[in-house]
Parts: sequence; structure tokens; C-alpha cells
Amino acid sequence: MVKALRFLPMFLVMAAIFFLSAQPGGTLPMPSFPGADKLAHIIAYAALAATVIYAFAPKRRPAVCALIAILISAAYGASDEWHQGFTPGRDVSFYDFLADCFGAVLLAGGWLLWLRARRRGQRQ
Repeated sequence: MVKALRFLPMFLVMAAIFFLSAQPGGTLPMPSFPGADKLAHIIAYAALAATVIYAFAPKRRPAVCALIAILISAAYGASDEWHQGFTPGRDVSFYDFLADCFGAVLLAGGWLLWLRARRRGQRQ
């Protein structure tokens, strides 16, 4: 039971992404600087990747765990873009999908680098 609770944050982030994607276009307040929507995608999918890592890390090697996080985040990003195609005022965007993947890769890669630096620090 306790191990299953490690998946709860992942499902909560997925639910939040789904909820936000289901909002009709123009109803979500966004900052007015260029690329704000892509930054939002990067942050959301970095958060998703972090929660996937949290869910899977105790049982997997770090590199495998990072790959799982990237694959799950990318698959969810693709399904989310498809879902937006049915939402009024929203559209499917390959660039949003790339931002989703970039957020997951950025987080997973950063986590692997952090683990490596931490191991080096422990050896010294």
C-alpha cells in the first residue's frame, strides 16, 4: 500500500494537466511575454517527470528511471495534445509536444547529473 502511494503525485500532476487542457481556449490567464505557453509546458512536464521519477526510483537504476520518466511524459504529452484537439478554442501543436518532451528531458537529465555529483561528493 505504501509503495502504491508513491504514484499518487504522478496521477495528481496528470489530472492537473488534463484539467488545464480541458479549459476552452483563451480562458487560462497567461503571462504576456513571448513563449510563455511553451514555458508553461516545460514546467508542467518537468513536474510530471519529477513525479514519475519519484514513483519509480526505489526499484530502478537511475538511468532506467530517467528513461521511464521521459517516455511516460512524452506519451502523456502526445495524448494531451490529441485531447486538446477536441477542446473548443484549443488546437494540437507539435511545438507544444516538443516543449513537453524538453521539460521531461531537462528534469530527468538534471536529476541524473545531480545524482552523479552527489556520488562524487560522497567519495571524496
